[in-house]
This record gives sequence, C-alpha cells and structure tokens, in this order.
Amino acid sequence: MRWLGKRLTSDPGTILLVVLSPALAYYGMWRKASSYWPAGLNSHEKLVPCGNTTLPRDVLSHANEFFSKLSSLQGAAFSETLHWGLFAVFFLSGAFVAYSFGRALSTGDVINVIPLLGSKGRTFIEYFKVSLLYALFLSGTLAFSSGLIFETYSFSVEPKLVISVFLAFFGSALWGISLALLTLSLLREHASALLSLIGVVLLASSGGNTGAVLMPYDQVFLWVFSGFRTSPSKYAVLGVVLSVLSLVAAYLIFERRDIG
Repeated sequence: MRWLGKRLTSDPGTILLVVLSPALAYYGMWRKASSYWPAGLNSHEKLVPCGNTTLPRDVLSHANEFFSKLSSLQGAAFSETLHWGLFAVFFLSGAFVAYSFGRALSTGDVINVIPLLGSKGRTFIEYFKVSLLYALFLSGTLAFSSGLIFETYSFSVEPKLVISVFLAFFGSALWGISLALLTLSLLREHASALLSLIGVVLLASSGGNTGAVLMPYDQVFLWVFSGFRTSPSKYAVLGVVLSVLSLVAAYLIFERRDIG
C-alpha cells in the first residue's frame, strides 16, 4: 500500500481532490444548515423570555409559538444537514475510487500495476486500502467540523454525537467505494462509476423505501446515537447488506475477469 500511496500522491489531481473535498463538503453542509435560518421566524421574534411566570398570557403564548418554530427549525436543519453530508461523503469517496482505480482501468495502466503488486486480487485490495484511508480522513474531518454547524442551532455537541456522525459518514463512504468498485469491475470506465454514483444520489433523494435502501446511514446514525435502543428499518438493513455484498462482488468479478 505504501508504494501505491506514493504513486497516487505524486499525482496533483489526487492531492487536489484530497485537500479540497472536505472543504467543499463542509461548505455544502453549512449552506444547507444556513438555509433554515431565519426562515420561518418573523423579524420581531427575537426575544427569548425568562422564567418569569407573571408575564402576560399573550406574551407566554407568543413565546411558546417561538420555541415551537425554533424546535422545528432545529430538527429540520440537523436532519437535512446530516443527509447532505451523507450524500457528499458517498459521492466524494466513490469519485476518489473512480479517479484512482477507475483511471488505471480505463487507460490500461492497471496492467502495469498488477505485476508489481503480485496479483489482481492483491491489486484490488491495495486500491481499496488507499480508498479506505481517504474515507477515514474525509469522514473524520467532516464529523469533527460539523459540530461547528450544529452548535449554531444550539445542539449539545458531545463526543457521542460526533462519534455517531462519524460512523454514519464512514458507512456512507464505504457504500460509495463499494458501488464505484463494482461498477468499475463490470464496465472498466471511470465515467460509468461517476454515473452510477449520481444515479444512486438521485434515487435516494426521492425518499421512501427506495431512499432507505440506497442511503440507510441516517438510520444508522440514529441507531448508534440512541445507544442502540432504536432499530433501523428492514429496508435500511437491506441497504447496509447491499453495500457489503457490492464490495464482495466487485472483488470476485475483478479477480476472475480478463482485463488484458
């Protein structure tokens, strides 16, 4: 992996992708969260009432309405920001595979790499390891920095929240890697991997059972954050299993097919 890592990091495009992708994903998450504020709150709803029970009833009623709107905005902002982040790490991790492994396949350079690494199976594993390191870096950076966004909406950013977000992001990144590897093993063109990633994002955005299968990691977040007291839906479980099976299928296909 060290040799392959040096080979990839000598490419300016790879370095640019690694450096810019967390910043782009974070900016997108921040924009998504910002779109929920101050939408839904009137300009005069700025007062946060204290615990004075002698306040007039109309003021208390107005305060309840304010906090109800604020709570709704907090939930929507958090959910949509998390969902956007999941799509971002999914696509960017898959795009990293398409740029590194996919380009080697489509240009035929992988034929030169295989003898150096020993076998097709070994080559697949080494590219997967490098992609895994990128996914860890991207997920960790975004999970930590997302706390700055969530604090804007008065969420208590504790280690449990950051860890839960990280695991959800990392799972989504692995799904993007698996899908890209499977598509490349079948079609060998890096453009096909990007198209498959875009297709999944569009289908998952429709929500419902299809969305739960194609992007189950928001439910994984809730499962981890709740201390495993909630249960993901059967469609979300199917989505996680699909991610694992895609990776296994990609390995078997690449190892057994002729790439000469």
